[in-house]
Amino acid sequence: MLISKFLEVVEEIAPRGSALEDDLPWTNKVYFGNPEQELSGVAVSWMATCDVIQKAASSGCNLLIVHEDLFYHVETEHDKVSEEKKVPNIKRKKLLEKANIVVY
Repeated sequence: MLISKFLEVVEEIAPRGSALEDDLPWTNKVYFGNPEQELSGVAVSWMATCDVIQKAASSGCNLLIVHEDLFYHVETEHDKVSEEKKVPNIKRKKLLEKANIVVY
């Protein structure tokens, strides 16, 4: 089964429109990867930390369903680094690309 078809089933159970009014608009979507590949396994986690990504990959999972945002995007007064240059984001992206994992 394609990952995209599996996600269609997930969205039948939990439709995108069923979120609370104050939920962020970017929830319930593919954050990373190509969902038009065969599903080999599913991992679910609160966050897509580097450790979680590595465990999913070593377990043969190519779909990772997470609750929190995939990449850090918050800027503070002391942190003016863009999202694509934040070290945790770079590490996560490299691990995901290497393992060909889709994040939803």
